[in-house]
Amino acid sequence: MKLSVQAGPGVEKAAEQAVESACHLADLAGPNGWSTAAAEDVLDAIDTLTEALGDAGVDRRRTHR
Repeated sequence: MKLSVQAGPGVEKAAEQAVESACHLADLAGPNGWSTAAAEDVLDAIDTLTEALGDAGVDRRRTHR
């Protein structure tokens, strides 16, 4: 499936916030800052986003910009 040129209302803003939050979290946690609960929450978020992108027909392999 080919993606639309324009995202639905609020999607691009939410996607931008997701990547900013992910970068901020990675900086905060570093290699030794993770708890089991935090790691499980992040994995749940990754699963949710992966499923949403898969439903949209996006290949799960990362493409470089």
